[in-house]
Amino acid sequence: MPKNYVILYNPADPNKCEETLDKTDQRLRTFATDITAGTQSVKSIPLIINSMYKNIEALDAGFTAGGNCTGCGLCERMCPVKNIRMDSGKPQWLHHCEHCVACISWCPVRAIEYADKTKTRRLYRNPRITVDELIRRGSAD
Repeated sequence: MPKNYVILYNPADPNKCEETLDKTDQRLRTFATDITAGTQSVKSIPLIINSMYKNIEALDAGFTAGGNCTGCGLCERMCPVKNIRMDSGKPQWLHHCEHCVACISWCPVRAIEYADKTKTRRLYRNPRITVDELIRRGSAD
């Protein structure tokens, strides 16, 4: 996958992402075909399992919205786990964050940061997904 986790590293150059996404799509199709055919188990697919999920209540402690936050509420509407609530025009995190970092990546004024880790890094937005799609997915639950 494209490097998109801005909390740990500077995301990949956007000009190189399409090629990476194409390769990832092919690998996923191969995994799905193999699983359906019974030649591969879901357990054998390389997944990232991070120990940070053991303390999910504290995962959003580093998120902040700066003074340039306009209170648009996009972060609240697109959060897939409904972890953000607008309060007095500013986002408040509700302690069940899964660190998808959509709030950071899609903030129209780049007001949301995570601790001191994201201020100088590029942001990643999947070129194949729109804000409207993310909002629909987040509200489908």
